[in-house]
Amino acid sequence: MQCEIIDKFFITFDKILENDKLPKDYGLGVLLHNSELNFLYTINQNPDANVKDLSNILNITKGAVTQFGNKLENKGLILRYFKNGNKKEKFFKLTELGESISIKHISFRNDANRKVCSYLSTLSVHERETISKFLDKISMLPISRFECECGCYYTTTL
Repeated sequence: MQCEIIDKFFITFDKILENDKLPKDYGLGVLLHNSELNFLYTINQNPDANVKDLSNILNITKGAVTQFGNKLENKGLILRYFKNGNKKEKFFKLTELGESISIKHISFRNDANRKVCSYLSTLSVHERETISKFLDKISMLPISRFECECGCYYTTTL
């Protein structure tokens, strides 16, 4: 059973990583990577943030903020603007299309969250504590993919 759990852990971990790499289309004809969706979300949640603020919030360089801004502006998702004639401070706001994608992305995330929470609520307190302890333990290990060596008779698909 231990080998099966280890195998399922790595399969799930790989699926999450792979899914994060794939661009997504929320039905509006625009493919976006998670980093771009996160940028849109951050602009949506921080409408008065300038380039420096976004750099700090996202923990990326100001140059990266400018690159994201250029890319998303070219896709028609954000607009760059200046306040009070100050041409040094750049700000971004979502276009109508950018807002639509942001809303669909938030809805998708909330739906996925509800599904996980709904499933977890069906588990006993003991089962949830066991999962939590397992994840705590795994997160503290210097872990990388390995072949299970615990002696059980499960054939892994690694």
